[in-house]
Amino acid sequence: MSIMAHSVKTFVQGFHIAEAVAKMPYRVFGASGRMVSAFSYGASALGAVFHDIDEAESVDTVVEAVRSGVNLIDVAPWYGHGRAETLLGQALQRIPRQAYYLHTKVGRYEASITQRFDFSYERTLRSIDESLARLGVEYIDTIQVHDPEFAPSLDIVLQETLPAIAEAMRQRKVRSAGITGYPLPVLLALAERSPVPLTSAISYCQLNLHNQQLRETGALSALQARGLGVINASPLSMGLLTKRGPPEWHPASADLKRRCDAASRWLADRGCDISRLGLAYCFGVPDVPTTMGATASLAQLRENLALATGESPLTAHERSMLSQVQSLFFGSDVQQARSWEGVEVTKYWMKLGQQLELDRYATLTSKSLTAR
Repeated sequence: MSIMAHSVKTFVQGFHIAEAVAKMPYRVFGASGRMVSAFSYGASALGAVFHDIDEAESVDTVVEAVRSGVNLIDVAPWYGHGRAETLLGQALQRIPRQAYYLHTKVGRYEASITQRFDFSYERTLRSIDESLARLGVEYIDTIQVHDPEFAPSLDIVLQETLPAIAEAMRQRKVRSAGITGYPLPVLLALAERSPVPLTSAISYCQLNLHNQQLRETGALSALQARGLGVINASPLSMGLLTKRGPPEWHPASADLKRRCDAASRWLADRGCDISRLGLAYCFGVPDVPTTMGATASLAQLRENLALATGESPLTAHERSMLSQVQSLFFGSDVQQARSWEGVEVTKYWMKLGQQLELDRYATLTSKSLTAR
């Protein structure tokens, strides 16, 4: 639903580009009472997660996004291990606090396999304070549990992480709680069992050209029935649906990577960009309040905004190619290979077990040498 710029709570006279805000569709975000832009900004790009970035341009990109009507920003300590939050904080110094809803996360932190995840009560509270300092703000609109599928048990999230967020809410450092994650059953379980009212849920890589499980499984409607605003994140599937291709660490199967690469080249031969078609597909999905994309490039931001606002809609040729590429490359025969659920979690626990065994062996060896 498109609405007048001045009726959006986040509109700030003198800061926003009123004409741009007027073009941006805004939608109801669950039961939160917020109206959020159809295109939201994922600040993972500021952590150079996918490739190197120009920091000055990255800051300018955030400022232009918000001035143009984007009013939901998401980040996490994990992205660049603090770098994304720090850079975002620099950008936020140039933006009125009223102009945006700010989300960050707790639970996922360091590159080290033994320090990557910590869902404890104490670490959650400390993380919130660290994020406030890096971001340079007095409060965060929503703190989200980051990838709870990696926790030893969801009981830890339910009994420690979420209650810690509730405590931060009582301290007025945080206004609401949310959840993120890849496996849809985990999101649904937390939404059902959370001891804290939840405002939002981020689902990533589960609603795009090659995978529509967020809708097909009923997860989208189930989350919305509980009042959660659902964010469809990573519409280009963490680089799979781009001409550049995914980063080396991408967990998708070799078959899916080949299909996405073939689809990209097939479209390029016909004068189409897979990223543009993939993003347009997500903007066109009904019932999703906002699609979140990440970029540190002003040029890419402007292209995304033009697509989101309808200023640069798909041509008839592009619409035809979008329909054809889905049936040719992502039809029923790819359904079993389109998801990588469980792959990263299994790999994590295997690597953690190996590292802990190596650490134990090193400790025993050290003690043995000392005893001699």
